[in-house]
Amino acid sequence: MVPASSKKSSRVYIALLFLISALFTLIMASSNSPAAPNYYGADSSFFSAVGSGMLRGRLPYVDYFDMKGPYLFFIEALGHWIAGTTGIFILEVFNLFAALLLIDGCARLLLGKDIGYIPRFLCQLPPLYFLCISFEGGNFTEEWSLVPLLLCLKLFIQYIQSGSDEHPPKYAFAYGCCFAFLALIRVTNAVLICAVVFTALVSLLYRKQFLCLFKNAGAFILGFIAAALPAVLLCAYWGILQEMLDCVFVFGFQYGVRGSGLRFKRLMLSLLFSFLGPLLFSKDTDRRYTLFMITSLFANLYCFTLGNLYNHYFTLLMPYIALSSIWLTGSFLHCGVQKWRRTAVLCVATLCLAANLLWAVESVWNSIECILEIDNLDEYYSASELGQLIPEEDRDSVFGWVRSYKFFEINQIDNWSKYCSWQENYIKIRPEIAIELEDRLSSFPPEWIVLSNGYLQKFDFLKNMLDSSYSLVASNEYYLLYNLCN
Repeated sequence: MVPASSKKSSRVYIALLFLISALFTLIMASSNSPAAPNYYGADSSFFSAVGSGMLRGRLPYVDYFDMKGPYLFFIEALGHWIAGTTGIFILEVFNLFAALLLIDGCARLLLGKDIGYIPRFLCQLPPLYFLCISFEGGNFTEEWSLVPLLLCLKLFIQYIQSGSDEHPPKYAFAYGCCFAFLALIRVTNAVLICAVVFTALVSLLYRKQFLCLFKNAGAFILGFIAAALPAVLLCAYWGILQEMLDCVFVFGFQYGVRGSGLRFKRLMLSLLFSFLGPLLFSKDTDRRYTLFMITSLFANLYCFTLGNLYNHYFTLLMPYIALSSIWLTGSFLHCGVQKWRRTAVLCVATLCLAANLLWAVESVWNSIECILEIDNLDEYYSASELGQLIPEEDRDSVFGWVRSYKFFEINQIDNWSKYCSWQENYIKIRPEIAIELEDRLSSFPPEWIVLSNGYLQKFDFLKNMLDSSYSLVASNEYYLLYNLCN
């Protein structure tokens, strides 16, 4: 029987993790935090608009063009169904809380169930530290990927710590479910699961557990089908299955291969911190951990060459940062690691943290500015100023050639075209999008056109159309607003 005092301490510790999750999200998730109601994130405002639009009968990929998978938009729609953008915030709080609980579970598996609360809490600090920098207002695909990634990591650790040669098929079923969920959000977010599956595969082959391998392969496939089927069936029911597959996988691949390549950023030191663990391994450490970490390192390096290496990509390193933190904490609790190695790793870890200190402080302060409305709101007021000039009866006939979806979300206007922001980048990937836009603009010219100031480039058709058929109604530092001439 567990002593009552121990149960009470456990409840207090869990409550502390929830409080940390709520406070962190309240401050850092400024895109949807009720503490910063007038701040709208760039990508977040678009994702939120898609979720809101789905509740009004609008559909992703048909009414909103994007390469993110349907499960992201289901999350956004669920949040709006609960309580609008505040509902998304609530989901973010519980998402981070679940992530912290899973990190705590990993710590107890690796350090022992009787480990004290202070070491367990220390393991949470480095992941939260780097998350301050990579969060960027929250509501990115990487944030919603943390729970399935950490769940797979925890199951993988349970498998190794059990000492069994056989890998439980029920774990493989969970891997398949999580992989499908992430594949239908953003497939490159599933790197950790790929490393887990590869390590388990090599382990079973090495131990000649062929029957177990067959059972696990079947369980993984069943898990994948079970998780992917609801999204596929819904998209088929709505008649957007072909569009979804094209946007998420075909266009997503085209976007990825045009990536800007790996380049150094201070936040790259979080990658170094993430893979400090193997330097602490002793000769008794299970080799599967080494294989998993090496596979993960090279897979993450490759994925970071895809896309534009935004800061929020580094949120995906949170499970590895947590793992390194656990191993580093364990090196001080147990005597299996040589003192010089432990000291060297601690110095490198401290360097990684110190090098990003100013950036972390700046990120927190930027979020506080959004809450206090000290800064970062010029664009909000600029968008509101021009949005008020658009009559209610015309608000379904507004085309935007803008850097982000903020203008539409701030003014609660539905976009006239599914290519409602970031068009120049889409056209670089698919030039035929320009032809599609030209046909629609010439056949059904919208009543209003809004441009991000200084953003219109390499689309002569729209320039000529504005000069010949539209008049400039108003402008400010951020936007230009045009009205169709009668």
